[in-house]
Amino acid sequence: RRHRCIRDSYTLIDEKNRQDIHLSIGRGLRNMSPGLKDDNRITDIARHLNMGMELIDDNDELLQLAQSNQHVGQHAYRNAAYQISLEHYKYSETCLTSVTDNPWQSHYQFMLQLQLQLADTEFINGNFKKASTIIQKALDHATEVLDKIKLYTLSIYQNTVQANYSQAIEAGVKGLALLGISLSLDDLEQHLNKEFHQLKTDIEDRGISDLLNSPKMQNDNMLAAMQLIMNMQPTAYMSQPKLYAVLA
Repeated sequence: RRHRCIRDSYTLIDEKNRQDIHLSIGRGLRNMSPGLKDDNRITDIARHLNMGMELIDDNDELLQLAQSNQHVGQHAYRNAAYQISLEHYKYSETCLTSVTDNPWQSHYQFMLQLQLQLADTEFINGNFKKASTIIQKALDHATEVLDKIKLYTLSIYQNTVQANYSQAIEAGVKGLALLGISLSLDDLEQHLNKEFHQLKTDIEDRGISDLLNSPKMQNDNMLAAMQLIMNMQPTAYMSQPKLYAVLA
């Protein structure tokens, strides 16, 4: 009965005052627990502040709320609460775009990570077209090659899951090209023969122990290329056996 009275009383409060009340509650909870690391309490604080977000006019507070929402989104994602995760990632983006007209310039890494998270959770929630659009827009804004590779890698995975094999392969080819690796799909058999010949030349004078003790790959671009190739292999196996042979 008590909860019903509270609920009925809440419905009598107009929207503007509701926002103000939630904002005050959120700020009060936040001020009571500075440096708080408890995920459930952070979620409560973010929920109240989100409901009063339109009344926040301080950029530092909005940026802090954007970070809190991202944290809550990650926490929800780890617990398979994907719809809740998506909602908080969207709140985070709203906060960030309220701080600046060009978040890609002023908060590049934050924005990049957020777009990867948004694309991932939109896809998991079944919003395939939205996920693809987010990736394409992020590719237009990403300035670093390795950042673009992260986006192409996600695109490969999402297209493979949807059996969009040609799009997945196209994303992989574009990513490899950024890393200076040209992969032509027109003459795969010739390319395969060339790779076999090069491999034979590289290892013919080396023993097994020498190969086993070879230093680990350190080049970031080559490591990224290996990741792309591994992600391309399932879709190549399903759609282009000759390409799979080249990649494998």
